[in-house]
Amino acid sequence: MLSIVWVSGLVILGFVQVQSEAPVELLLVDPALSSGVPWYAGLVTSLGAIGWTTATVSAWIGSRVSIWVGRGQAATMFRGGALLFLLLTLDDVFGFHAWVVPDALHTTKLVPLAIQAALAGGWVLTNRREILRTRTELLGAAVIAFAVSVGIDLLVVGQDVGTRALFEDGAKFLGVLALAAWSTATTLDVLGSVIRQAEAAPSTLEVPPEVELSR
Repeated sequence: MLSIVWVSGLVILGFVQVQSEAPVELLLVDPALSSGVPWYAGLVTSLGAIGWTTATVSAWIGSRVSIWVGRGQAATMFRGGALLFLLLTLDDVFGFHAWVVPDALHTTKLVPLAIQAALAGGWVLTNRREILRTRTELLGAAVIAFAVSVGIDLLVVGQDVGTRALFEDGAKFLGVLALAAWSTATTLDVLGSVIRQAEAAPSTLEVPPEVELSR
């Protein structure tokens, strides 16, 4: 495991060193230090990135647990969710829909946003039976908050920058919190079910060797 993560890290650092598009220090130092803005600049955005990461990791853990206990449909839901949340995490952190994709394809942000919406809708429709067994109020709240954020981004113009950011980015932040809560709560529900099953009938639950604890 250490070899995998360190080799991956060294590949990234090697790319940083050999590329010539940006100064090395600009890619390594904290943005607040390089731009001269206060340390709290982008505070809510950073917290949102943590929320996206929480949603992604929780869903991936849920997929692994579901595979171990033979819950194939739940594993599919979690795995698809983890991949979707990872995509949205990278988009939010690096601004793919706002700058990278529009600049590369010479189009508007509507194209990447439409792709993201299609992927999210496909995930929900494909896994609707499993999703309906979860805490749908949390996932529904996330969808509504994201829709409000995108609507303000695309439709509202001419507002004060601070007011617009409060409602647009604030709605997105609330959506991220709701999504992280859904992913975490759903994974904990699965873990709780597995633990109860193990306590009721230990012989019926097969634990993979890699997660067995030494006695």
